[in-house]
Amino acid sequence: MSTNYNNNESVYNAPAADLGDLEQHDLIDKNAFFVVSRTKLIILSFCTLNLYLIYWFYRNWKLQKDNADFDCTPIVRAIFNIFFTHSLFAQVNDALQSKGFACRASGLMATFYVITIVVSALTNRWEPSVDQLALYVVFFLATIALILLPIWYVQDRINQVCDDPQGAQNAALTLTNWIFILLGLIYWGFVFMGIFISFIG
Repeated sequence: MSTNYNNNESVYNAPAADLGDLEQHDLIDKNAFFVVSRTKLIILSFCTLNLYLIYWFYRNWKLQKDNADFDCTPIVRAIFNIFFTHSLFAQVNDALQSKGFACRASGLMATFYVITIVVSALTNRWEPSVDQLALYVVFFLATIALILLPIWYVQDRINQVCDDPQGAQNAALTLTNWIFILLGLIYWGFVFMGIFISFIG
């Protein structure tokens, strides 16, 4: 009795595994979130009064829909982001867990974001007197920073999931970015000019 073996195979070799699904899973993880350097995130958020965050949410949800098979309407989730912040952070958590990272995109940070957005919306009704103008601006700047804090926090986790911890692939400022930065600086210039005039007046 004889046994024929394929010349390209050996009985001592481990069976070849089909890595197609694994490779596809890694590809989805790497492209399921929006990568940006945290410095660029801070600059654009500050200069646009955090309007950049709407774009940030949109890009994340669009990538979730396109590359992670997450059924959603990105533009709706971006505009009404406070209702979907916990869901996005949970998606980041799942990706972190699947890659074995110990850090997490904390649900507390998502809650903090929602609370600061609500507080900011309520305080927008404050109509400061001339004497209160400086205090109002300080409070306004603090609100912008507090809103941005949890996004800055989760962006670090997103960049790690996408194998780009520094966000190098999206660190440079584009022409469009500079246009919005210029508009933002003009706005801030008018704000501080108004404060200065109120003091000398």
